[in-house]
Amino acid sequence: MDKILVATDFSPHSEAALDLALSLVRGEGATLTLLHVCQVPTYAYFGGGVYVPSPELLETILSDAKRALTTICERVAKRGVRVDGHAVVGDPATDIVRWAHEHGCDLIVVGTHGRRGFRRFMLGSVAERVVRTAEMPVLTAHLTPKAEEARP
Repeated sequence: MDKILVATDFSPHSEAALDLALSLVRGEGATLTLLHVCQVPTYAYFGGGVYVPSPELLETILSDAKRALTTICERVAKRGVRVDGHAVVGDPATDIVRWAHEHGCDLIVVGTHGRRGFRRFMLGSVAERVVRTAEMPVLTAHLTPKAEEARP
């Protein structure tokens, strides 16, 4: 594998995915790409109006995401792994798969939030949609309750 894409929402679940991806690249010499997809909320009102965040707010959101990605990339690079980070605006599941396809990624690694029942039905699962729609292999990482408790 030459190119591994790790989707991140900066949660502990994403950290588990990053840890898993790092365990794969050590012996391979692969390039790791961290991708954060900012899902910008829009609100429709009963009267037919729609609220879309201002361009300034959108720039702030992207800037914050890029700053967080830079911090993670610096930490990963210290381990001797080639890494880059990107932040885009869009639908997470759709844009993770699109990015991986457009950039020739061999593998997508994504964390799962482990939702069950009604919460999963209502919120959906980005990881599940990525698994169903990606044309390349997808590796999911689940943060166990024990590991979650141990994280700072």
